[in-house]
This record gives sequence, C-alpha cells and structure tokens, in this order.
Amino acid sequence: MLVSALSLAGCVMAPYGERVEPIALAQDRMLGPEAAFVAPPVGGPTVIGVIQRTYRNAVRQTIILQTDGSVSGENTIDVTFYGPLKAPPDAGNLKRDTGTLTEIGAEMRRKIPLPMAISPDYAQNSYGPFGFAFGGNANGRCLYAWQRIHAQRNIFQEPSARGEISLRLRLCRRGVTDAQLLAVMYGFAFVATLPNPNWNPFGTPPPADPEIGQRGVSINPLTDQAAASRAAAAAPPPVGIAPVVAAPPRTTRRPEATQAPVRTVRQPSDRLPTPVAQPTMVRPSSPTSAPTELGMPPALSEASPAASPSPQPSSTVPPAPGAGQQPVRQVVPASPAPAAPAPSTVVPAAPRASP
Repeated sequence: MLVSALSLAGCVMAPYGERVEPIALAQDRMLGPEAAFVAPPVGGPTVIGVIQRTYRNAVRQTIILQTDGSVSGENTIDVTFYGPLKAPPDAGNLKRDTGTLTEIGAEMRRKIPLPMAISPDYAQNSYGPFGFAFGGNANGRCLYAWQRIHAQRNIFQEPSARGEISLRLRLCRRGVTDAQLLAVMYGFAFVATLPNPNWNPFGTPPPADPEIGQRGVSINPLTDQAAASRAAAAAPPPVGIAPVVAAPPRTTRRPEATQAPVRTVRQPSDRLPTPVAQPTMVRPSSPTSAPTELGMPPALSEASPAASPSPQPSSTVPPAPGAGQQPVRQVVPASPAPAAPAPSTVVPAAPRASP
C-alpha cells in the first residue's frame, strides 16, 4: 500500500513525464535590420526589423520600415527571391507572382485602408519597369508600388538565366509629395543573392559603349545631353521679355514720319520743282504764306516775273489751262536782273491767263 501511494504521488507531481525545452513551430523568423535583402535609399525610410520565411522554392522577407504617418498599418517592403532553397519537407512551395491588377488591387485594400488610384504612366528604375498607385487623406500620403525582376527570354521562350525577384512597397508618410514617395523606388538597392551559379534574375549585363577606350573619341560628361536638359529644366524662366519686344515698333515709326518731307524737297540745285498735274488744286495764297497742302511752294500759284506781283483775292481760283496745253515754266537767266526779288523764297511760276 505504501509503494502504491508513492507511485501515485509521483504521477501527480510529474504527469507529462520527462521535462523538455520548448520548440517554436512557427516558420517565420525575426531578424535584425542588417539581414534585409533590400537597402532603402539614403535619407530613409529606416529599417526597423525583418521577418523572414523560407519555402522550398523561395525565401520571403517582410522588411518593416519606420512609420511616421497616421494612416493605420506599417510601412513595409515585401521582397521574395525565387530559386533553389534548403528547407524542411513540410515548408511547402510558394505560389508564383503573376502581378495581375486583380491581385494588386486586393493587396492594396488589405494594406492601405484608403482609396488608391493606379497610375497609367510608365515608370522604370535601374532594375526594370514597375507600377505604382497613389492615395491619401489629411493624415498622410500613401504609395503602393510593385515590380517583378527576371531575366529575358530567348527565342525558345526560356529565360537566359534562372531566378526571379518580386517586390512590393507600402509607404505612407505625412507632409511629403508624391515625387518624394516615388523616389524610394529609384533609390533602393538589392544587397542579397542566392549562391547558385544558375541563379541570375537580372540577366546578362549589357555591353559597354564601344567608344569607351577608343582613340580619337572625346567623352565629356559636362556636355552630355542629359546634363544639358537637366540644367535647362533647373534654370528659372526668363522674366520681362514682353515689354522689351513691344517697345521697338513705337520707336521705328518716328524716323519714317520725319524722313518723308526730306525726300520730297531733296532736288538738284539747277532745277525747279515740277509743277503739279492739276494746277486748279493749288490753293492761292500770299507770297509770305507757308507751303500748300500738296507740299509745293506757293510761287506756282503767283504771277510771272513779267507782271508785277499783286495780291489776288482769296476767293478767286485760277482757271485751268486749255486742253492739251501744259503750264510753261520761265527760267530767269543767269544775268543780273533789273530788280532783286523779295526776301521770301518766291520761285517764278508759269504764266497763266488773266480772269
């Protein structure tokens, strides 16, 4: 009876038998920031931690980034390397990333509780093309971007190298623009690889420019077209061009108005002005009056030197000469005249019939 009581007491004290250490059944591992497969650009966002899980055909990391916005959720980079991995038999295989818009939309709804708009613009970084969407509210602005990186296929529809990388970026920040959010997709870098000679999702690197290293070829980075376009885009727009262009038309019209009378009076010194075709249009005036409206001297409408100059009534208009007749101009000879002309600039005109 005593032995039975002691054995029963031992079963109560240790019902599970031998004592053991706990074993974590979860396949996800929490790693430090130095184990991240992707390095964000300089200036952030900062890597807080890494959650990694290994499959038989892939290894996946969720890189947790610093979050400074009020939008619910965490900023993360989900990156998956597809390739040959050592994993337990029960690890299973990970489904291939197709990258359809249906799957992308479902992912965005799970990670960002805001309306998102997929951009139709084409974007490409150093690893290839990628897609992105923007959204936000008063609490912050959000970016969701996705990218697949794999080698190009040959004529047999087989990749030139094995391997594939899938990336997702969920980034919500406060007080930033869309351009600042999208700059993360152009500044990150992959800092990990699978040590297998057949794993190369980036494909064969492109050949170098054949002009590099050749003699007789000048390469100046300061005259690069891309650098020139960036400098032109950064230059401020010109200011004050409109007033400068509008000023010259006002200044060019003034010399034309002053030069017109000069061309009409510039004549040889040994010739008299040509009489007008219609003498009746000349308005008679006194010898001391100014030139008429047609720009001719008033002497054409005065009496000839044979008759003494006598003023005519202003209401009298000289008749036109007969048909076929032309006004005859009388030129005073060079010999001294019996009487000196008046101080006014009177030029002898052709004789006209008396009224």
